[in-house]
Amino acid sequence: MDVASVCVVGACGFAGMELCRLVLGHPGMELRMATDRKAAGTRLADVHPAFEGATDIVLSQPDPELIAGSCARVSRRPPHRVAFAHASPAGAWRERRGPLRRLSPA
Repeated sequence: MDVASVCVVGACGFAGMELCRLVLGHPGMELRMATDRKAAGTRLADVHPAFEGATDIVLSQPDPELIAGSCARVSRRPPHRVAFAHASPAGAWRERRGPLRRLSPA
């Protein structure tokens, strides 16, 4: 099985923490990067003690070019007020916006 390298942007919030937990426990995924603007330079396990022994990842600033070059999958989980402030011209991060639409005819 191929292992997908994952980056969680906004890893210090509740949703980001849960996503990190799911990725760390998934055999087909590797948590390669985790970012947070305020906690950059801090170990993820120091912010969320439940990750002690599971990962040695140090949180970094969100850098779209670095993320795109080292990770196959990216999930952004920043606070709502900054959710779309980090748009990438290279298309490294994409978000679907707008109303939910039916994918197949009823």
